[in-house]
Amino acid sequence: MPDSQDSKPNDHVIDRVRRVLRKGRRSVYVLSDFADCGTPSAVRRALRDLERQKEVTKVSLGAWAKLQPSRWFPGQRMLTKDPHRIAVETMMRFGYKPRQTPAERDYNEGRSTQVPTGQVIGLDRPTRRKVVVAGMTPAFVAVRKG
Repeated sequence: MPDSQDSKPNDHVIDRVRRVLRKGRRSVYVLSDFADCGTPSAVRRALRDLERQKEVTKVSLGAWAKLQPSRWFPGQRMLTKDPHRIAVETMMRFGYKPRQTPAERDYNEGRSTQVPTGQVIGLDRPTRRKVVVAGMTPAFVAVRKG
């Protein structure tokens, strides 16, 4: 019996992944969030299909950000949070703790009038991970506590 063209073998995994995204309150999801949806390779294929359909966007190796309909541009999709917060949340999902950079600390304490751009994100330890959110690739710096 020939397979129908309407359903693909991965459709049930896509439906499960969509359910996790719909019920979840996060903006960034990692592969382990979809453990109950199927095998890791099937989940990656489903996420790739959802990426083509503009429901999620890949922000790092093993991390995807949820997209929502744009309020300003009909038919377009946008991130659920601003790119800086998505980048910070991504690193938090991988076990890093955000810290204030020296520039942010100086600005917040009134020692500088230079407004930090958000292009540099302070973390509790060094990392080589690359995160790209909406075309922005922030730099990560290790900041000692204190």
